[in-house]
Amino acid sequence: DTGQLLYNLYPEGFVSSVAYSPDDAQILAVNGDGTAQLWDVASRRAVLTLGSEERPNYVAAFSPGGDRIVTAGCDEPLDESGNCRTNVARMWQATDGTLLTTLRGHRADIPAVSFSPDGSQILTASWDGTARVWDATTDEMTLMLNSPADGGMQTAAFSPGGEQIITASFGPVQIWDAAKPQVLPAIPADEDQITSVAISSDGS
Repeated sequence: DTGQLLYNLYPEGFVSSVAYSPDDAQILAVNGDGTAQLWDVASRRAVLTLGSEERPNYVAAFSPGGDRIVTAGCDEPLDESGNCRTNVARMWQATDGTLLTTLRGHRADIPAVSFSPDGSQILTASWDGTARVWDATTDEMTLMLNSPADGGMQTAAFSPGGEQIITASFGPVQIWDAAKPQVLPAIPADEDQITSVAISSDGS
């Protein structure tokens, strides 16, 4: 309640994404070198590293149960210009870093990735203009949402109950039916880029 700084962690380079585990025992940080590191809060030590500089990650998130981690980044070494050749999302075992699956299909960078509230689905948003829902068990893409505006999708999130998906980039914030590619009434917004969205815990 005091706003007092408790301690610092020292990842490699800048940090592009950070999250607490559901039990608050671990912190997940995506580093400037492209790795996602899992830090133990009690010992303040990195206990697991996912990915590599050659196949970097850019964002990461825990599953609701904390037993899995999803990251998004590159599946091959970067090209001569430093860009991804193939953009993928990966699901990992949080206990030992075992790679469980790789989700392929996006044709541009994936700036947002998350699990559904029940952990059964993975949501990705990409600059290719789509947000996609994947079955976390079968790896199949079950839904594709196409941006109604020009440009890609910067961010996406499930509603707390999992019935809706919210997406945004430039222009209005779009709300979708999570079971079918139907867009619901949009929330007006400035034409400036929107980098993050979320729905309140009660879904209102």
